[in-house]
Amino acid sequence: MRYLKAIWHRAGKHDPIVLISELDDERYEVRKVEVFAGGLLGFAGEQASARGTRLGTDRA
Repeated sequence: MRYLKAIWHRAGKHDPIVLISELDDERYEVRKVEVFAGGLLGFAGEQASARGTRLGTDRA
């Protein structure tokens, strides 16, 4: 597995400010956490998601 962390310095009001993704060997997302201003979290996995967070469909 590989992990990717991105920080958005110019995120919009409703955009996450931090994204953390777990990638499989083919570089597809298998889990993701999004951190929003104020500390709210969104997450997505292969079987569940919350707060509108979704896994990407393309390779990272």
